[in-house]
Parts: sequence; structure tokens; C-alpha cells
Amino acid sequence: MSMEGDRAEVARVMTSHASVVQIHTGNIINWNLLKKHKFHQNMTSTDELMDSLHSAVQSWIGSISLDPMNIPEPQSVLKVSNHEMKAPIDPDRRESLKLSVKLFVYDWRPELIRQAVDRVIHCLDVQKLDSLMVSFPITPPSTLDAQNLNLNAPVVDMEKVKPVWKELESTVDSGHVSNIGVCDFDRMSLDQLYQWARIKPSINQINLTNCCAVPNDLIQFSREQSIQLLTHNDLPEILSARSFQGFMTEAIDDVDSVSWNPAFIARYSVLVRNRGIVHSKGYLLAAERRQDTGDQTENYRFF
Repeated sequence: MSMEGDRAEVARVMTSHASVVQIHTGNIINWNLLKKHKFHQNMTSTDELMDSLHSAVQSWIGSISLDPMNIPEPQSVLKVSNHEMKAPIDPDRRESLKLSVKLFVYDWRPELIRQAVDRVIHCLDVQKLDSLMVSFPITPPSTLDAQNLNLNAPVVDMEKVKPVWKELESTVDSGHVSNIGVCDFDRMSLDQLYQWARIKPSINQINLTNCCAVPNDLIQFSREQSIQLLTHNDLPEILSARSFQGFMTEAIDDVDSVSWNPAFIARYSVLVRNRGIVHSKGYLLAAERRQDTGDQTENYRFF
């Protein structure tokens, strides 16, 4: 077996022992692989995410030591990063930079918020996020809602949102986040959250892919409550469980890839304040392995 094959085998076995995988793409702004898409108008954020995940895994596999004294031990939490794309934020420049995060969560567990915030803070070596917007899980519409459903917006179940929002408020209380917001809330849902919340949403990011204008009632309410309206073109589900499972099969040859499900994806953007220049951008993904498939891990032997 070649050295490349040996490293791939180490990666496969390490993955088989893990119950959680965390992938950090690093800074993708100057990534050569993305340059091919520069003039590709149909490129989506999902395309960007998948390409950068593949690059991160390839970089990680290439960095695995084959020295018998230094072969990594299997861990329940497998941390994968693109060592070639690290872009730490210089503490001396932190005040001149704005760090914004959009967090896609795949279920309603409030603890995912704190896990994601802690992970971004650790990977970027910062003390605080300037803004955090949450894209909540997609809820299937009821029969009554179906005829009026905006396919680009989730159906908002406020009773599920409230515990998650309380966790968001705790990140502000602890000083780790300055501003918190939501994605794809219509005027009624945003009003309900605003009236209930102790710390009010300051941002609402909405999808205009299939719409030509922001609804007037949403504009008026946001103006009255000083809520910033932003736009995006993300798909309702940026990465499906099935797509991620296919990725794990292709990138790592995980024989039990169907047991993996994404828990959250955090996309961060660092801008130079008052200039609009992008300093860095990247993705952090966390996925969990379902534990109901039995123990299918392998003995830790490679050669």
C-alpha cells in the first residue's frame, strides 16, 4: 500500500471510532479550488460548502503522520481542519474587523447554540462574535399552511424557537455575542418573537431568490423596531443529511456513513469595518453518529 493509501486507511479507521466529527474548512477566500467558480453565476452556497469540506478532509488526510510513534489515537470526537487555509484573526486588528456568523441548526436542542459559538470562538481565536444569525430547522407545513407557504422560508413554531432563543440570549449575557438575529421570519413571526424575547432580535436575514421585493409590512415593522434586514440566497437546507452521508462515503470511505447526521453548520465572515473588504470566510460543521446501529467500530490496526 502507498503512503497515500496508508493515510487514507488511518483516516477511515479513526472515523469509524468517532461519534462526533468536526470539520473546519479554514479561510476559503483565496482558495484556488474556488477560483474556477468565479464567473459561474449558478454556484450556490451548498456548492461552496461541499467543495471546501472536500478540501479540508484531503488536507487532513495528507497531514496524518505514519510514524509508528506518532500515529494519532482514535477519539470519540474527530477534529478535521484544513491546515493549509488557516487565517487567524490578529488581536491587534480585531477592533477593525466585523465577525458575523450564520448558524444552520438541524434540530431544536438549545445546547447546539453554545456548542457552535464555542467552536467558532476557539477556531478563530477570538473573544466575541459581533453578530449571530440562526437558521432554524425546517418544519413541514400543516395542511392549512400549505397553500400560503413560502418555500424559501421555514414554518416558524414559536414554542420550539423560545428555548433556543433563551440560549442565544445567554451568549449575549456571557459576552460572547454582541447581536443576535434570525433568518426567514415573516412579519408576524418576527413580531411574536420580538414581543416575547428579553433580548430582542436585531437582524432578520431573508431569502429573495424567488421574490422581487421585501414585503412592505416587514420593512415597516423592522424600521420601527430597529431590526436590520439582510438578504441571502441559501437553499432552505444548505446540506441535507443524505448529501453529507454521501460525502463521508466519498471523502473518507466510511462504511457506516448512513449513521451520520449534521448537527450544525456555522458560516463565518470577517469584514474590514467601513470598507466592505472580506478578510476571511469559512465553514465549521459538526455531525453526530446515530448510536442505534450497534457497535461497528474496527480494531485500531493499519498495517
